[in-house]
Amino acid sequence: MPTLFIANPAANHGQNSALLTSLRERALRAQDATWVETKYEKHATELAARARADGFDTVAAVGGDGTVHETVNGLMQIGASERPSLGVIPIGTGNDFAMGSGLFTTDSNVALQRVLNRATTRAIDCARVTDGIQKTEYWDNTLGIGFDAAANLQAKSIKVVTGFAMYLLAVVRTIAQDFQASRMHLRVDGEELARDILMLTVGNGPREGGGFTCTPASILDDGLLNFCMVEQLSRAQMIALLPRVMNGTHVSDKHVTVGTFKKLHVQMDRHLPIHVDGEIFAFDARNELEIEVIPAGLRVIV
Repeated sequence: MPTLFIANPAANHGQNSALLTSLRERALRAQDATWVETKYEKHATELAARARADGFDTVAAVGGDGTVHETVNGLMQIGASERPSLGVIPIGTGNDFAMGSGLFTTDSNVALQRVLNRATTRAIDCARVTDGIQKTEYWDNTLGIGFDAAANLQAKSIKVVTGFAMYLLAVVRTIAQDFQASRMHLRVDGEELARDILMLTVGNGPREGGGFTCTPASILDDGLLNFCMVEQLSRAQMIALLPRVMNGTHVSDKHVTVGTFKKLHVQMDRHLPIHVDGEIFAFDARNELEIEVIPAGLRVIV
């Protein structure tokens, strides 16, 4: 049962050199293990896409949520009956997928041992997003339109802190910029509605940004995606809502609407930043999206 480890040396701002060396040594003690480090953007996607043809039935992403995202996009190019299982060794900044996927750990050594043991796998959903010019990408954890995607862009420019503190600082900076709502027309499993929306987050998993529980009711194997819509708020209201987003209690706020769907079409009145699993899908370039769930699209080692 050969395993391909796809490791990202740039994860966590490239501060994992000693940890990667230790993990690599342990991984390569196992029979039929191959370790490859990524060298450029979407290299993990290329490696994962040819994993089955190269003889691997397990692909382990060693990195953060971005590495997992790229790996998933490669695996989804392989037919479902041949698709390798996904392992996750979390060494990134946020590690939100690892916490929500059933691993429930950010301890890379524990996660590595689970991959090596292959004791338990879990079938989970993933999702696909397609824009108005037919650009398509798969994602496994969260998708954000508007405010949270703008905060994600802010986070990528912050070097002084890492982890949750980095994302929290990015959110505060985005609030200070007075981000404005967009008029969005939504078709939720055929039902039409229009709202002025500051932030639209879609979750397969419950959390993003290193610990913001935006869609707390998300379940990865229910065949559904969850959404959380936040209407226009003042800066003071944003600050007041922020701690509630951390623990998932914001869903009862009168400015927040939540629900589930299998297919969602979104039309925005202007171009907005959009992220998928913390990676930028579009920046001021798209105003139409279709999002749909792929039930049991992945099998994850937990």
